[in-house]
Amino acid sequence: MKRREVLGVLGVAGTGGCLRLSEGGTTTTVARSTRQTQAATSTSTDTGTTATRTSETGERDPDLPSGLSADGVGNYLFDYHLRELGQRSFATNWTLLNQRREIVKLRREYRVGDAGAVGSWTFDEGGPVTMFRSTDGGFWREDIGDEYSYGKARDGYDMERLTLAAWVRPFIAGGVWSAPSLVRRESPARWETQVTGFEADASVPGWFNGELESLSGSMVVDERGFIRSLDGEMTASGTNVGRQEYGVRYAVDSVDDVTVREPDWLPTAKERRPRVSVVLTDDEYAVRLTHESGNPIEANTNLIIYDEAARRNEISYPLGEPIESGETVYLYTEESGGFNGQLSRGTPPASSDAIRLDSEYTAWADRSGTEYFGTAPV
Repeated sequence: MKRREVLGVLGVAGTGGCLRLSEGGTTTTVARSTRQTQAATSTSTDTGTTATRTSETGERDPDLPSGLSADGVGNYLFDYHLRELGQRSFATNWTLLNQRREIVKLRREYRVGDAGAVGSWTFDEGGPVTMFRSTDGGFWREDIGDEYSYGKARDGYDMERLTLAAWVRPFIAGGVWSAPSLVRRESPARWETQVTGFEADASVPGWFNGELESLSGSMVVDERGFIRSLDGEMTASGTNVGRQEYGVRYAVDSVDDVTVREPDWLPTAKERRPRVSVVLTDDEYAVRLTHESGNPIEANTNLIIYDEAARRNEISYPLGEPIESGETVYLYTEESGGFNGQLSRGTPPASSDAIRLDSEYTAWADRSGTEYFGTAPV
């Protein structure tokens, strides 16, 4: 298999942007993921290849877990980790760093148990957010000062989201990893391994197309096959949003030691989250969004109209004032490109002021990294 050497190691993001690194010190985060039925066999020949090694004192080293071998890391390690976590309670935290803009893009922490997952974070200009994810959906509330704002996310209990799978899996599968080194002997034993390069056909981590230019990092795995931490950096070029430089910090702890209950605010969130209708106007020059019921869609929320065919935002509009229940607004753009959104309250724009919207679209209202009304087809 062709391999490419590491081209460089990225620095940790500095300060600036919407959430500065100096404001958190250590970072706690969340991830997103769905429970996988696809997973590797725990009897793989990658397992246990150092069982006969001994320490300097003559003590026998623990067997390597499934997914680790004397040669490095199997590309199915993350799926094994995901499958096993899906049967346990646990806590996870993660941070996603946009290193070019020197901001924290996402930061989450979740506690996951039988009843569901409780997450918490503070992001951008909003207040503290608490999220509850279960098979009934993902509901959240944000403390906005003298009251709370409530919403419903597009996903409910989703192990892919809870574990930042879109980023962590490609790091593990695409990296060329060093032989694991035992760093903790007492149970649960732990091994550390380092990225030494990346496969020529490695996917770019995250939500980008393009070409991977560099990948670096380290990972700690315990004797049960759980990824206890991943600290990595990557650069990619040729993506749909230009050159990208990102860092990932991911950790799991408190396995089998977490209890989760439904929060007492959940019924209120289900009642007060916004209900909307979203349709294209007859002349196809604007998207009409009507807030039918529920609490306001607050200021500093980003309204998105996503072009499904082009796979990009056609309209992105940051709200300066809330949209109240009973209010209708029109979203349009004068120039295709995603960051040229305009909003008219009450009356649609003149056709001379807008370009025709002639594709299939999906709408959502992004708030602190989640959504007010999930997603709505246009």
